[in-house]
Amino acid sequence: MTSTFPDANETRSTALTEVESSLAPRERDSDAKSEVVEKPEDIDVEKTADAVGGSQSDVPPDGGFAAWLVIFGFGFANAFGVFQAYYQDRIPGATQSTVAWIGSLQYCLIFLPGLPSGHMTDKGWLKLPLLIGSLVLVAATFLIAECKELWQLILCQGFAIGGAAGFVFPPSLTVVPQWFDKRRGQAYGLLAIGSAVGGTTLPIILRKLLDSVGFEWTVRILGFILLGLLAIFNVLVRPRKIYQKHELPKTPLGTLFKNKTLMYTPLGFFDVSAQRIGVPPSRSFYTIVAANASSGVGRFSSGFWADYLGSMNVLILFSSIAAIMAICWP
Repeated sequence: MTSTFPDANETRSTALTEVESSLAPRERDSDAKSEVVEKPEDIDVEKTADAVGGSQSDVPPDGGFAAWLVIFGFGFANAFGVFQAYYQDRIPGATQSTVAWIGSLQYCLIFLPGLPSGHMTDKGWLKLPLLIGSLVLVAATFLIAECKELWQLILCQGFAIGGAAGFVFPPSLTVVPQWFDKRRGQAYGLLAIGSAVGGTTLPIILRKLLDSVGFEWTVRILGFILLGLLAIFNVLVRPRKIYQKHELPKTPLGTLFKNKTLMYTPLGFFDVSAQRIGVPPSRSFYTIVAANASSGVGRFSSGFWADYLGSMNVLILFSSIAAIMAICWP
């Protein structure tokens, strides 16, 4: 008698075949996915680290010995008031208004070349404008000692020194944001104090030298002082970011005449104004010293408060005070 029930072995084999056939597509899918996923050893660890830490490496350190050395500065233009009083009394045919052209050009050109020098800095050429400006500034200072006419002084002290300072001062400002972020206002305040220090000490030095060694050697000694200070300046001021691409800038010449410059000409008349009201020449130059010394307090405090109150708020406050003082001065 033949059994109608299937054999147990056949049943088990049929079930296993069905299970294997159902698992086969899943295994093929998992194999395909494993081929897409990279192996751990194939991952570029350096690129991953750069992607993760790249944003952190661009954050300014906001301090440190190297960062504070970058804000080294020393002002020279703020001492022009001593030359203003000296020239108008000793240069043939010089008047107060004609001598003022020297200081006006000097102050103007400190800012006007900031367009090409700042563009060169953006392209990674920071050291080049600093070196060119430093060499021209020192050479023009020594040439002042050889000037006998007013037009010669305008060329050397007005155009040459002013233009050279325009290749030194603006690029030095662009380095500060690379080193400071939250304390940027304090850094700029300390950098601006250098101008106050120069404007405070140089009038005293120049006036004493004019009485003792004469005009020629006074200017030569000033040239050696600037030579030493600018040598230190070129060593300390450096960018934090290293530029990989160096190319010469292409700045349209017409844009140079669209820049709005800030004039400090009234500072050059402090000495002359003091003599008009009866202050002797041996003491009148101390008005320049006092103005620059007090500006040091304002320079640092404005930078300090800018970090807490906002730059525009502090700018409006101090500009309003300066405007009121200028109206009350006459």
